[in-house]
Amino acid sequence: MVSIISVPRRLSLALLAGVLGLGAWGCGEVDASAEELLASLPTWHLEEDLRIGREDHPDYALGTVGGLAVADDGRILVSQPQERAIRVFDGDGRFLHRVGRAGEGPGEFTRLGMIGVLDDATWAVDCGGGCFVHFFDEGGSSLDRVQTPPLEHPFIGGGSYYPLPDGGMLVPSASVGDIIETAHEMPWLRSDSDGSVVDTLPGIRSPGLVMIQNQVTLPDGRTADSPVLVMPPFPACSWVGIAPDPTFLVQAKAAPGGDEGSTVVQLTRFTPDGDTVAMGELSLPRRPIPPAVADSAMDSQVTCLSGPLGGEERARRELAGSVGVPDHYPPLRTLVVTREGASWLALEGQGETRWLILDPSLAPLALVDLPPRLEPLVIEQDLLWGIELDEFDVPQVVKYRVGR
Repeated sequence: MVSIISVPRRLSLALLAGVLGLGAWGCGEVDASAEELLASLPTWHLEEDLRIGREDHPDYALGTVGGLAVADDGRILVSQPQERAIRVFDGDGRFLHRVGRAGEGPGEFTRLGMIGVLDDATWAVDCGGGCFVHFFDEGGSSLDRVQTPPLEHPFIGGGSYYPLPDGGMLVPSASVGDIIETAHEMPWLRSDSDGSVVDTLPGIRSPGLVMIQNQVTLPDGRTADSPVLVMPPFPACSWVGIAPDPTFLVQAKAAPGGDEGSTVVQLTRFTPDGDTVAMGELSLPRRPIPPAVADSAMDSQVTCLSGPLGGEERARRELAGSVGVPDHYPPLRTLVVTREGASWLALEGQGETRWLILDPSLAPLALVDLPPRLEPLVIEQDLLWGIELDEFDVPQVVKYRVGR
């Protein structure tokens, strides 16, 4: 048995906004041209338009949200993995019906993953006993269930399949063994309608997991190996965003070069067929990680590992010898691609709320500050849908208008 432990993003960054708000970190070490680029851009703002989530009604009280999709007619689809169903709301936030139920047959879920809309059909990935993509009509009736392409190795993120209009799929390709203790390129694969892999696309570069050897005592008194895999805090890797259709993908990766105060980020927009549509390059400020934030990140790791490793003392000792916090933030935290081809990049090390928007040609367009507990999932023209946590960590679906 292998346990995979990563730093909770909000735990490790909880102190970040307060520290950076003082404006004292990295002022003399950040490249002026990179700062000037950001300073020259207009700042857009968000205006709340809709909020879904009420604890006093079972149709509106939400558990952990596994995914979000928006249909062309405005319907909002919300994945509820614990319920093993998808809730559907109209464009005004009124509950309509549920899609799917617990089970192992067509239209039933055992481990609900990604969801989306393709043409007029809702699709959902279920990776319980095998991986399938389920298709439903607008009313929630089951249309089809397609088994996903077999891969050579088991992989991380088994729910990350994307059906294509031609009947093929985009699938991830990384096995756990591939990415232990070494940086590893995890490409996306494109399959045809028969499930055969026909192309390899750019993917995510993993920073490498750290394996900590561990043993557990079984109920019968025997011991067994149970290594723990740890994701280093603030990993410098690459990022891929996929348009909701998905008609194209955008990859961002930190490149060699830049100077002491900046990081060069290379960007590529390409189609599922592997054709490059646009390329670009950004110089982003390279910001040092304050000691208080580094300590907070390590404390979060210790908290996560105390259980699997049998206590805080051993967890801290193992981490000190194998996992460290880098001196500087990576340039990005994540990216979201819009239906129209714009890219929203979450800038790391500048608070948890600042995003850089690129136009479809990958040229910088604007900055926007998001609410601190908002995770944007779908962006279309001047509308943004996402999941926002309230003060009690209860999720709500929110829709914002983007003001310019």
